Amino acid sequence: MDNKLLNFMISKSDPKEFEKLKDKKDDPEFQKRIKEIREVFDSLYVDETDLMRKNLTFLKEEKTDLDPEKIETALEQLTDLVERIDNANDFDKLDGITIVLEYFDHKSSKIRSGAIGVIRACCQNNPKFQKLLLEKFPDTLERYVEMLQQEEETDQVKSKLISAISSYILHFPLLQNQFFEMKGLRKLFNLLKKSNAMMQSKILFFFISLLLDINAKKLQNDFWKMKGVFDYIYKLFCQEIIKEEKNEELIDKSLTFFYLVSKGNKRNCNKFKKLGIKKKLAYISRIDLFEGIKSTAKDFNKIL
Repeated sequence: MDNKLLNFMISKSDPKEFEKLKDKKDDPEFQKRIKEIREVFDSLYVDETDLMRKNLTFLKEEKTDLDPEKIETALEQLTDLVERIDNANDFDKLDGITIVLEYFDHKSSKIRSGAIGVIRACCQNNPKFQKLLLEKFPDTLERYVEMLQQEEETDQVKSKLISAISSYILHFPLLQNQFFEMKGLRKLFNLLKKSNAMMQSKILFFFISLLLDINAKKLQNDFWKMKGVFDYIYKLFCQEIIKEEKNEELIDKSLTFFYLVSKGNKRNCNKFKKLGIKKKLAYISRIDLFEGIKSTAKDFNKIL
């Protein structure tokens, strides 16, 4: 019998009640009960490193012999686990990156999406892992961008890719420069033009994240040089605000992008004024939209 457990229970409980139990320390039935309690407590403890190892060992088996649903479950569990930074930093020690990257080319879009999601979660707010991924797999960003441009790829995978690129390059100037050098902004804008509203909002949120993260002045100029960007997104915005069933997320992301790309930039402000943004901002103040949009509209109006 584990006397430490018994002593702990005695010390943390009613002394009068447990005084009676001291005489039962050698009672077989009492020992059995203590053992059952220990087993319950042990079952509540999960060794997360061991759980990662088990999932990765499973994924390392011959892919053709694995049940797709079980692969999806393993990837989902890994995603949950590596959201904790300590686990993410242990992930490569288990050969996790190599194993999961192999699933980027899986025939199932759900599995491709799940694999991308694991690496995205590892990178999220984790400079150590971002650097490790760049050092060991320097073509990862290029691979993301190439997958994003595949016409046959699903929106589910493309959405996950945008999140993965964001997690990978934010707060990492070296990777941001690589992204710009491979004309990543232009490629995302080209995708935005042929996407649905959900994907358009996702791409705009990515643009917003970059504007908040890096040298805004330089990025404002980069957007200016990309012919058609302001005009196209402004057109989307104008079409959306007059719809009976408005997509408030797309309106919000468009307006926030306009504000951030123009803040402190007279040239960009003048561009939007020429497009007629002031009338649209006045219109927004009169229609039923959530307060966050109206607040951004007011802030934008102040800098014009």
